[in-house]
Amino acid sequence: MKLNPTDQSLQNDTRAVSSLIGFILLFGILVIAFVGYQAQVVPQQNAEMEFEHFQENRNELIDVRSTILTAGTSDRPQFPTVQLGTNYQTRILALNGPSPAGLLQTTGPYPINISNEDGSINESIQTRFIKYQPGYYEIDVGTTWYENSVLYLDKPESGGERVVIEDQSLVTDGGTLRVTALQNDFQRSGTNRITLELYPTDVEDSLEKFEGIEGNITVELPTRLSRVYWENQPINGSNVTYKGVNESENMVNRLNLTVDSVDNLELNTVGIREEPTEGPAKNIPTRIGDTGGDTGGDTGGDTGGDTGGDTGGDTGGDTGGDTGGDTGSGTPSISTLTVSVSKGNIQQARATGEINNVDTSGDIQMQLFTDSARTNTFGQNETSMVSSFDFTTDTNNNQKGIYVEIRLLDGDNSIIQECGSNSALEKNTQLSLSDFSC
Repeated sequence: MKLNPTDQSLQNDTRAVSSLIGFILLFGILVIAFVGYQAQVVPQQNAEMEFEHFQENRNELIDVRSTILTAGTSDRPQFPTVQLGTNYQTRILALNGPSPAGLLQTTGPYPINISNEDGSINESIQTRFIKYQPGYYEIDVGTTWYENSVLYLDKPESGGERVVIEDQSLVTDGGTLRVTALQNDFQRSGTNRITLELYPTDVEDSLEKFEGIEGNITVELPTRLSRVYWENQPINGSNVTYKGVNESENMVNRLNLTVDSVDNLELNTVGIREEPTEGPAKNIPTRIGDTGGDTGGDTGGDTGGDTGGDTGGDTGGDTGGDTGGDTGSGTPSISTLTVSVSKGNIQQARATGEINNVDTSGDIQMQLFTDSARTNTFGQNETSMVSSFDFTTDTNNNQKGIYVEIRLLDGDNSIIQECGSNSALEKNTQLSLSDFSC
């Protein structure tokens, strides 16, 4: 029997092979393009985000410098805020590394020494520097420092180069040497926005011993800046004289100045989070209602003013004693609360309110959750406990609604009060204390 030969036209059909080769080439091009985008474009865009944050952070640190000096001269507390880190833009295909956090902390303490000409009268008050160190991955900008009214950028890896952002303002227009000591240990890190609570005190009593003495008064200030910087500053005048810098190997030098009398020396102390505690100082009422005990007792009743604390001074008169007695002492608690969305896409929540019986060593914490059971957290921030608070928390996540939890923590981070929202916070709503279960 004769068999038919195989159809040769089927053996020579290569159309499927050419399609496969085309797909492989196209896929390879896409892979190469993606790798190039990930390796080149993503770092560049992240670097732009970091630089944008660096510029904003520089402006915020300028504001911190200004408010430290303002708190010292006006005897009023100040509350500047600083965004510690930043977040990269959300990507669908490409990948981001972790968000670059920042570290803000005080250093020291170091002594400010004041003495008369023969050294028989001395006074020493502690001060600290502020250091902000960003955790950028793509750009290198160095560390920002604040000391003695100077704000500067320090890049030690470039041979000690320092870029001054704001020059010193130690001598006033009237020829007075104005020194502001910064006190108390402080450290915060992360990507969230924090509030620096700056409380001033009066240290005039510390200078009374210099009243009426003859001769110049010497003031020694700790400084990281070199002789080159201080020699080019307009410090010398009719009342204040620059006497040089004693340089030290431990990076903290001594700036030597003299004033012709104590009348031309102004010394202020400002504490972070609470009143200064690292040097002689006579406390003055810097928080609302600190004088409530005396005022409330005189005008509001025998016992109400004595226990009135913070709120007794606010109400005064006939009601000072009653109000003070009810809320001036005891366990901290939330008296008013409002939580709202400060960005339309619910990427940031804002909490404002008031606290009764403030624990100055404690904190206020806000946590954000995606579910009513408050198990899946995706945003958290905390600030020091004050009588009136206002701070925000970034969610780093797009949500239609978020559940909120507010906590009061003592100095050991133990929970004093915990309030969770009964419903979700949405784009066009806000929550008040009645919407929380405490």
